[in-house]
Amino acid sequence: MPPEFRRKALEVVKAGRRVAQFAADLDIGEQCIYSRRRQGLVDSGQLPGMISGSKPSSSTLAGGSPNSPFVVAPLSRSSTATAVM
Repeated sequence: MPPEFRRKALEVVKAGRRVAQFAADLDIGEQCIYSRRRQGLVDSGQLPGMISGSKPSSSTLAGGSPNSPFVVAPLSRSSTATAVM
């Protein structure tokens, strides 16, 4: 969706139009509108997340902060081969 269309779509939904009906009228998926609405909240600082147009850092791609239990360390070639076998 072009940026201007996204803004107008969010204004229509914010004004009280039901997302399901609006999505059907535009012949797009409801999730498209819900995702754009959520991204608008992130961009305005009302929700945590990555702001539109910014690129993720390598720590974000690896799973978040270095203290996160979900950070994945890169495998060496030998451990990758062992894991495949």
